[in-house]
Amino acid sequence: YGDYRTIDQNEFFIECMINGEGSAIVHFFDEASTKSKELDDQLKKMAMKFTGCKFLRIDGAWTQFVSARLGITKFPTIVALRNKVMLDRMTDFDQMESFNENDLEQWLRKTLDEK
Repeated sequence: YGDYRTIDQNEFFIECMINGEGSAIVHFFDEASTKSKELDDQLKKMAMKFTGCKFLRIDGAWTQFVSARLGITKFPTIVALRNKVMLDRMTDFDQMESFNENDLEQWLRKTLDEK
């Protein structure tokens, strides 16, 4: 781990639902979203800090089935999974007055239960 990769819907099912051992953070992104681009930069850095976790990104425009199954209605959304179970999700970034790398790291530590 330690990297941040783009996957498609089929890879999501294989890596997170079928063989989904361990933790994964999945960024459902919107290619046109400035916030998605900011999150990509932050998540690349977090992948280097949380090396025991997979960091993945998937284009929300091509994930209708997965999005519906996980209840994702807005992009970008970040989903935390462990052993095929969704732990938490983060969405509505436009509603947050300020969201920075420190906020993301705190959310990851709390969600992944890391000190």
